[in-house]
Order: sequence, then C-alpha cells, then structure tokens
Amino acid sequence: MKKAKPQERGPIVVVQWLEVEWGKLARGAEAATIRNQLPKALPLPELMLRPESQIIVQHIAFADFRGFEPQSYPLEEAERPSLPRLPGIELTKPDGQLIATLKQEMKWTDVYRPQIIVPFGSWCQLTWNERVVHENTWRYKQTVLNIGYFSHYDSNAFLAQPSIAERSDLRPLY
Repeated sequence: MKKAKPQERGPIVVVQWLEVEWGKLARGAEAATIRNQLPKALPLPELMLRPESQIIVQHIAFADFRGFEPQSYPLEEAERPSLPRLPGIELTKPDGQLIATLKQEMKWTDVYRPQIIVPFGSWCQLTWNERVVHENTWRYKQTVLNIGYFSHYDSNAFLAQPSIAERSDLRPLY
C-alpha cells in the first residue's frame, strides 16, 4: 500500500482523544497491567482533508467489557478551532499560536484555569482520570488528549517528535 504524502496546508489543529474505562472487577493487578500498557499516542488514520478543515479529532476508546480492545469513532473534521464535544478543554488560536485552556468544571481546575501554549509545529499531552457513575455503580476513566498545531496533516504526528509539554492529574481512584 502506497503511503499518502503529507498535505501541505496550514495551520491545522489535530486532537487525538484516547479514553480508557473500567469497572470494579477490572481494578486488580491483571487488568491494571493491561491498562498501564495501553498506548498514550497512536498513529492517525491516513486521509485526505477538506481544504476548509481547521481541526481534526480522532476519538478512540478502550474498555474492560471489550477486553481493552480499541473502539474507533468516526473522525471529526471541522472549520472552527474548537469543538464542544472535546472533554475538559477549550482551544483558541490567537496570534498564530494554539492555546489549550482546561475547563472550569474539571476537578483539578477549581481554583484556576491552567493553559498550555502549543507553538506552531508542536504538540502537547494532557492526561487525567476520574470516577464516574454508570448504572448505579462506579466506573473509572482515564483520558489522554494529544493536541497538535501543525502545518500539515501527518499520520505520525504524535509519534515522530516528543511533546513540548505534558500535564497529568492522575488521582488515586478507590
């Protein structure tokens, strides 16, 4: 299979949203080992972008009830720099840079709204975990957002170079 040539355009925001969810029965050592070995970044799918696209979102979920096998959701392509479906983050592009601002309702941002400035040509990684109620029981979720600001779409964007910043808030989940 012939690899697609990177599409020169710009700038484009690329978000890879990885979610891992598990329940009480999957908290033991065996499941924890599997969860800890799941990737924090993956290759992006090969695709041809619409010329007006300014943001691409890839959402992949892993869950204990699927044996932690990945489930990919349809790729989202939009003409604006933010999408309301992104969890816990707002994206803006003032003055030729990308700013990722953590939303106020996130537990780890009650006092302030931390920001990460993502210079053109780089990417950052945000990771957090939380307990959620699902069908009258606790479920646990870890979210990883890889957020890049690039001149072109490249399927290896999050693997070819290290992130410029990593923020994580991994709390003990009892």
